[in-house]
Amino acid sequence: MTGTIPLQLFNGKTVDITLKRKRIRNLYLKILPDTTIELSVPLRADFGEILKFITEHKKWIEKTILKFKDNETVKDTVFSGGVVTILGIKYFVFVYQSTVDKVIKDGFTICIYSTKYNDNAYIKKQYEKYFCENALRYFETTLDKYYPEIQKYNIAKPILKAKVLKSKWGSCLPKERKITLNLLLYKTKPECVEYVVLHELTHLLFMGHSKQFYNFIQNIMPKYKEIEKILDYEYSGILLNSK
Repeated sequence: MTGTIPLQLFNGKTVDITLKRKRIRNLYLKILPDTTIELSVPLRADFGEILKFITEHKKWIEKTILKFKDNETVKDTVFSGGVVTILGIKYFVFVYQSTVDKVIKDGFTICIYSTKYNDNAYIKKQYEKYFCENALRYFETTLDKYYPEIQKYNIAKPILKAKVLKSKWGSCLPKERKITLNLLLYKTKPECVEYVVLHELTHLLFMGHSKQFYNFIQNIMPKYKEIEKILDYEYSGILLNSK
């Protein structure tokens, strides 16, 4: 059974919270990247309990909506004077005319040396190639860091691929021993990359998202829930704009 509850925000605007009654014990609040709000509640939860829960979480709702709308980590601007993001850090872009194509990260700047200085499309492809190569290299290093935790159970090292995925940070095909990571994950913080890699590696041991699955992750990465929130609230716009 579903319904909606209006909530007035600090700016005077009203948002609708979609109410979903389920066979669960606790109330769960979820805000999607398009700022749609969903509240899952137990079948017998009374209206007063629901309103109290919403009121207690109002500030969090407002803060999260603002993060989604003001997300500045979504799109790179690959031209001289633009800004790109790598591992959660913003870099200023400078483009120089050159006889050789190369991209160099120097401090907090990305220097793109190009044989086609005035061709924005060409320069963008140059940067994308640099980004992809470095992302895969970083992912492989991270995989090597956490694979020993899986190797203990006589699990062969998986094949690692990277490409732009829609709506998810990674995937695992246990039978094929193949893990695919979203290239855009390289724009998030290092701890986010580590969590996603560990998450997908753990699927080689546990198919679904069972209690055992998350207990295994927690033993290795005790603060994984905090990292999940960073991915959900700080970087969700990246996934939204990759669709």
